[in-house]
Amino acid sequence: MLRSRWFLLACLPLLGACASAPRAPVEIDGQRYETVSDAAHVRIAVSADRPALATARSVAIAPVAMAGTTSDASIAGGQLELVGNSAARAACRELARWFEFPADPAEADVVLTLELAEVRPSNRLAAGASALADVFVPGPFRLPVGLGGLSARAAGTAADATVFDYRWARGARALAEGASVSTIGDAWQLAALFGRDAARELAHQRAPKAERRPQLAEDRRKAGRAWCDARYGKVPLAARGAARLLPLAPEAIDDGEPEERAKSGD
Repeated sequence: MLRSRWFLLACLPLLGACASAPRAPVEIDGQRYETVSDAAHVRIAVSADRPALATARSVAIAPVAMAGTTSDASIAGGQLELVGNSAARAACRELARWFEFPADPAEADVVLTLELAEVRPSNRLAAGASALADVFVPGPFRLPVGLGGLSARAAGTAADATVFDYRWARGARALAEGASVSTIGDAWQLAALFGRDAARELAHQRAPKAERRPQLAEDRRKAGRAWCDARYGKVPLAARGAARLLPLAPEAIDDGEPEERAKSGD
């Protein structure tokens, strides 16, 4: 079980409406973390062994950790799995730009574990009302009530040492996340953002352009993303398009991890 989740859990109450915290290093269990974001709706901190990560060429993604996840009673276990898979899918497809995925995870330079710390539910009735109002209100519209949130962690290990620790907490915004008639509507969307952000941070894409990790050749990127789709599934383009027009629940458009993968437990 991953430890030291107080930073994530402490952030979530701030995600609705609050003043931004001072931009300063964060200390967790004596370890210094860089504050990446301190906006009212998103809190991000990271600790990374950049020299060690710079030499890494391959990554393995461990099963998403959810045993200690805090969530509302309105969110079922299967829904949590869908949120976790959304995070892993996004992380995998983004990592495929820079890293190889070895057939044997034990051969990977870095093993990345994603952990859901807290999943805050969305209000289904408010989402439905937003969808109805959107028919009559010009432009994207959503009632700023009943918004969900997510806090999560990404930890990377190499040679039994933690070389990457990424703490992420974000609340949904009325004009950023679309309404979905599901208690995990916002969390599912935010999980994809978390996975993408964690992957980019692992690849150090906030560095000056000249210092960023170069992308793999196009054929290797395509192969990597095909591997990700086989492992974590893929939401059809038609379903994504329909979800832009209708408040479809993630459960209606995302089948999650392919059944044969889920049964194997790999």
